[in-house]
Amino acid sequence: MWGSLSSVEYLMLKRLDNPEQYLTESKFKEGVAKLKEVLRKDVHKILVDNGLINLPIRIEKIDKIGMAKIRIEYADMNENEQGLLIPDERGFIIKVNRMLKRLKARTIIAHELSHTFFYDIKELPPRKYGTFPSLPGTKTYWIEEDVCRFLAREFLMPTFSMKGLRQLFDVSIENLISLRRAFEVTYNILLFRLIKDMELWESAAIIYNRKNNLFMKELAIKGKGYKRVIIPSHIIIPSDTSSHPTFYARQKEARRKSNELLRNVIANSLIKATPDKTIKENIRISGRPHVIEVRKLSPKGERFLVLIHPREYAKSPLEISL
Repeated sequence: MWGSLSSVEYLMLKRLDNPEQYLTESKFKEGVAKLKEVLRKDVHKILVDNGLINLPIRIEKIDKIGMAKIRIEYADMNENEQGLLIPDERGFIIKVNRMLKRLKARTIIAHELSHTFFYDIKELPPRKYGTFPSLPGTKTYWIEEDVCRFLAREFLMPTFSMKGLRQLFDVSIENLISLRRAFEVTYNILLFRLIKDMELWESAAIIYNRKNNLFMKELAIKGKGYKRVIIPSHIIIPSDTSSHPTFYARQKEARRKSNELLRNVIANSLIKATPDKTIKENIRISGRPHVIEVRKLSPKGERFLVLIHPREYAKSPLEISL
């Protein structure tokens, strides 16, 4: 009928208008984007049908999608395994590593729920779409994973839930903490949603993990205006900070190398950062005034959040289309 198809291609043919055009190499990326939009609406329907419209979105309460029942099991799993979707005669079992923290577990549940869209659930047990499996590491595997990551963020932070939230219109770590508390999601989910998916925040965000005097980049998300900004992958803080009070050595030369100055400002702020106070520094990037905010994410942990954004935020609520 349609020949050899991956699960993503099969779903495109089922759900998109004039789908054959998107199976070409030149338009495949556009087809994936359109598929995301179609499935995003399916996510909204599932949430509304389950009465999940108030924050935080309790995706753990979703117990059925179509004919398929959903059961969540917290199980002992290998350290490198976080979750697993298992189709059976009743629907699906979502296995979650019981060692995961609660917000991370919510991310895994949302992700595995998203994989159910790639199954035919009109009959049980559900059957995976496509004529060949997308093996781990292959291009089709990563495309399906990308779609599921997007849908997981939609499950946890649906577009309809964002209207009227004043914190969306002012970029700051304080508002980020408030939004995380409201949605009960990880910083990774929240930052990707605000900066990439919906482009609500014109900013760049980095999370660093500290081990002794070394800060290693865990996550970096850059908005469109920050593509040329080089985010330091690691920062070494001298053990004797008394001899390096500000880290602005050769500052005049550094001003001509904005990325070096950026590293110095971040390093200086990381030293001062605490869980109770956001450190703010001013810097010019491409001639435009910016603010760098830095905060330690928890008293016990060694994770630090860096948020870079224009000093005068460009967007207003009237300019944001939800």
